[in-house]
Amino acid sequence: MTKPSSIAPVRPHLAQPPEQSPPTLVTRPAAISPLVLVFQGIGKHLAHWLTPEATDPTLEWTDQCSPKALETAARINAQGLDIIRRFEKFLPDTELTIREAEQAVLRQVTVPLSSNQFSALVSFTHSLGEANLRRSTLLRHLNAGRYRAAANEFDRWVYVGSHRLSALIARRVAEKGLFLKG
Repeated sequence: MTKPSSIAPVRPHLAQPPEQSPPTLVTRPAAISPLVLVFQGIGKHLAHWLTPEATDPTLEWTDQCSPKALETAARINAQGLDIIRRFEKFLPDTELTIREAEQAVLRQVTVPLSSNQFSALVSFTHSLGEANLRRSTLLRHLNAGRYRAAANEFDRWVYVGSHRLSALIARRVAEKGLFLKG
């Protein structure tokens, strides 16, 4: 067995050092995605949720978020956001999921809502998902105009399997209280 005098690379073009390209000059900032804003500091971006008129046309939208949410005046209020913060970890994708919950409430509810009622339903939907909202008795009562009966349905959503969870009880009490403020 003879030893080769030198080993040639299988792909010679990969053995060459890459050519250095000149740095690209950026003359204007590119549009910032909502996730980047969240990673830069969620506190700076929370003001968006607290003002109904807040729209930022420079934001890019992903498949998960549609511009329809910006066209609506309804936004979760400070009390609704506080409920979510108290009972969940505020993760980087929470902002997008709150927006999705807002859209779900807008799609499913056919009657007028106050800011507090809307915010309570967004917190409820953020916790349980649109599918559970859609098939809930709470939504049936609400869309029939029976606001008090709808509020009483919050008390039923405190179970995981057959177990009542104290954290869910506390969250539903807070959501129901906000909903009843009208």
